[in-house]
Amino acid sequence: MSRSKNKASASLVAQSQENSNILLKNRKKYSEKKKILFSIIWLYIVTRILVTDIDALIIYNLGLSDISLYAILRLLVITLVVVITWIKISNIKFWQNMALLAVFPLYPGFYTVAKKIFQVPKYLYQNRKTTLLFYSLEVIVTFFVNFKSNVAKIILLLLGMIGLFYFDNYWLFIPICTFSIIQLSHLWKRFKQSFSPIKFFGLKMDFENDQPKGFSAEEALKSIKEEANEKLNEDEKEAKEMEHFLMLSVFSNALGARMRYILNNKTYMISLLGKVVFSFTLSIICFGGINYALYSIDPSWFRVDFNPSYFDFIYYSFFTIFSEGVDIEPVVTLTKIVRMAGVGVSFLINFIILVVLFNNNNEKYQKSISHIMHFSQGYNSDLDNYFQDKYGYSPKEKLTTLDSKSKIKDAITFINHVLTPPR
Repeated sequence: MSRSKNKASASLVAQSQENSNILLKNRKKYSEKKKILFSIIWLYIVTRILVTDIDALIIYNLGLSDISLYAILRLLVITLVVVITWIKISNIKFWQNMALLAVFPLYPGFYTVAKKIFQVPKYLYQNRKTTLLFYSLEVIVTFFVNFKSNVAKIILLLLGMIGLFYFDNYWLFIPICTFSIIQLSHLWKRFKQSFSPIKFFGLKMDFENDQPKGFSAEEALKSIKEEANEKLNEDEKEAKEMEHFLMLSVFSNALGARMRYILNNKTYMISLLGKVVFSFTLSIICFGGINYALYSIDPSWFRVDFNPSYFDFIYYSFFTIFSEGVDIEPVVTLTKIVRMAGVGVSFLINFIILVVLFNNNNEKYQKSISHIMHFSQGYNSDLDNYFQDKYGYSPKEKLTTLDSKSKIKDAITFINHVLTPPR
C-alpha cells in the first residue's frame, strides 16, 4: 500500500515538474516572439527616420496613386491589430507591453548590447586570443577612465541626432553646431595624442620622465600588515606573508613578460588603427548630419534628382573625396566649404595623424620596450633576492613544491593563464 502511494506521489511530482518545464518553455517562446515583434517595430521606426521612407517604397511598388488611401488603410490595419491584441490579453498586460515597447531600445536593447560587449573579453580569454583580449580590455578601461567626457559626447551626439529630425528651418543650425563641436573636439583630442606619451589602459607610459618605483620590501610588508587578520597566530601570519610575496613574484614576472610581448607584437599599433577607423566613422556621421541639416534648411543648396534621406548624406560624406559616383552635388558656397572640410577631416587629417602617430610612437616603442625590460627585470630580481634571503629558496623553487590544495594555487594558475604570453 505504501509502495503504491510512493509511486503515485512520485508520478505527481514528475508530472508537476514536466508541466513546469512546459510552462517555462512556453513563456520563453512568448518572450522571444515579443522581442522579435518589438525589434521589427523599432527597425521600421529607425529605418524610416535614418535610412529611407519605407511607406514611400511600399506606395511606389504597389503602384498606388492615392497616398491618402494608403495612409487610411495603414491606420485601420494598425488600429485593428492593437484592438485585437488588447481584447486577447488583459488591460494590465496590454499597458505593460506598451511600456516595454517604449523602453525596448534601452532594455533589453541597450542592456543586451552592453552585456555582449562585456562578454567579449571572457570569450577571448577562453579562446586564448590574448592580443585581442588586451586590446578589448584597453578599449573598455579607456572608456571608463574618461567616462564623464565620453558620456557627455554621446549625449551631445544624441541631441544632435534628435535636433536633426525634429527641428526645421534655421533651428537646424543647432545640430550643425553640435556636430561641429563633436568633430572639432575629437580632432583636438587626436592631435594631442599624436605628441603625447604612449598610453596603455588609459595610463601614460612615459618612462623617460616618470621612472616607476622599484621593489620595496618595506612597502610590501606595510601592505601585508594592513590586510593581516589579527586572529592569526605568528606561524599563520608568516605563511600568509610568504604567499603574498610569492603571488607578487608570479604576477610581476607574468606582467613584465606580457607587456614586452604586447609592445613587441605591435598591439598598440592595432589600437592605433582602431582609433583611425573610429575617427573616420565619426567624421562621416557628423558631416552626414551637417550636410543633411543644410539640405533640410534649403534643398536648393544641393543639386539632387531625388528626395535624399540622412543615409544618403552618410553615403555622400563617405565618398566625398571622389568626384564621381555620388548623386548629390553641392551648389552654394557654404555646402562646397562643408564638402571641402569633409575631405580634409575624413581623409587628409586622419592620414596625417596616422603618419605622425606611427612615426612619433615607433621610436617611443623601442624606448618603452627597453625601459620595460630593464624595469621589470630589475624589479623581479630584487623581489627574488629578497625572497631567497628571507625564506632560503627562490620563488620558482617554492612553486614546484607548492601543495595542490593551496589556496593560492588557483590564483597563480589564473595569472599565468591570462598574462603569460604564448611561446
